[in-house]
Amino acid sequence: MAKKSHEAILTNTEESSTYSGNSASGGSAGGAYYKNCKAVWDVLGHGITRNDLGYRSKLEADGDGYACEYPPNY
Repeated sequence: MAKKSHEAILTNTEESSTYSGNSASGGSAGGAYYKNCKAVWDVLGHGITRNDLGYRSKLEADGDGYACEYPPNY
């Protein structure tokens, strides 16, 4: 059985890059940017907290500091 490859587009404050695997680093000048929760789950395989790179309140529904709590409905 073939291993499924996941890719998501992350953008730091200076440039756009495509990352695959578990890397969430957006570079040293800024941080990761996830377009939506699907991108978070594709890269990390789990949700993110307000202390993680790429967290933004628009990804969170209930204000508890944990965004993208549930896997997306692919």
